[in-house]
Amino acid sequence: MLAVRPTGGSSITAGSGVTLDIASGNVAVPDVLGLSEIDARTILIQAGFLPRIVDASDPNFGANTVLAQAPEPGVTKIVGTSVTMTVNRLTAPEPIPTP
Repeated sequence: MLAVRPTGGSSITAGSGVTLDIASGNVAVPDVLGLSEIDARTILIQAGFLPRIVDASDPNFGANTVLAQAPEPGVTKIVGTSVTMTVNRLTAPEPIPTP
């Protein structure tokens, strides 16, 4: 589904219509590498894909950053296909106790 009108959370009267924009066929997988998990999820959902998350830890990248994705960006897939994102899950370092 690409869009819903009226948008989620809106009030409508009984018997009024709701419009669903549904994509069909194949769509190129968006490039979400290096984006935040939230931004990447939004982009994938808007393109008609189902985001899946795999956790990883890499101190060279910011927390909650997409490190990898499968399928690769630009590959054409059927709408509704899962796209797996590897997301950096850094934990805060333990505080050093003050003597």
